[in-house]
Amino acid sequence: MRPIDNIYGIPVFPHSWREPEEKINVTIADGAIYRFFKWARNNGIVDIEDDIEETWNNFSGIRDGNRLDIMDNYHFDEDIEIIYLYYANGCTWATLMRDGDIYGDIEIAC
Repeated sequence: MRPIDNIYGIPVFPHSWREPEEKINVTIADGAIYRFFKWARNNGIVDIEDDIEETWNNFSGIRDGNRLDIMDNYHFDEDIEIIYLYYANGCTWATLMRDGDIYGDIEIAC
């Protein structure tokens, strides 16, 4: 799959979330949030002083089997927000929104 964009050196891929055949459990969800927290701190999405608890509390429970909705979206770029994470094929992905529409996905951890 070829990227559709590259923002701050991070490739953005076409959005590909779909309801999974296999549902994730809370342990995998917790790991995906932790990996997102580490990635977000390293990329300036959350403040370096923030702790995992603040990020953890900004996520809802597991939705549609493998999606983790963000309650207060994270700003990725001037006009792009991270709206949810999803876990597929052993990887954690973040979905981006621009101008109210899904823009694409970025790989957080694989």
